[in-house]
Amino acid sequence: MTAVSRPTPRPSPETSHFWEACQEGRFLLPKCADCGSHWFPPSGFCPECWSRNWEWEHASGLGLLHTFVIFRRQYHPAFEPPYAVGVVHLKEGPRMLSRIVTEDIDKLRVGMALKLTWDRSGDWMIPAFQVL
Repeated sequence: MTAVSRPTPRPSPETSHFWEACQEGRFLLPKCADCGSHWFPPSGFCPECWSRNWEWEHASGLGLLHTFVIFRRQYHPAFEPPYAVGVVHLKEGPRMLSRIVTEDIDKLRVGMALKLTWDRSGDWMIPAFQVL
C-alpha cells in the first residue's frame, strides 16, 4: 500500500522566511519595532499599530493550550485518528493553530503548558506543540 503524504505549507512572500527558519529548526515570530507586539501568521505590517517597521525574533516555543479538538474520525488519509489540533497561546502573545502531541490525548485540558516540537512532513519541519 502506498503511503499518503501529509499536506505541506505553501509559503507566500510574507511567510517564506518563517518556513525557511523552520527548516533549520528555528521558531521565529515577527515583532514590531515600534509597539513591541508579536503576531502570527506573518504579514507585512503590525496588526496592532500598522507599522511596517518590524523584524524577525526567535520565539521561546512555550505556550498554553487555549482551545482544542480531538479528531476521532479520519478526515484525511495521512492523519490517523485520534489526533488533536489546538490553538496555542504563545508566551510572546499571539495564538497559533497547531497539532498537539501528547501521550494521553484524553487528558488534554485547556490551560495546559505546551512546548514546541517539530513534526516532519516530507521535507518540511512543521511546528507542533507537546504537553510539558
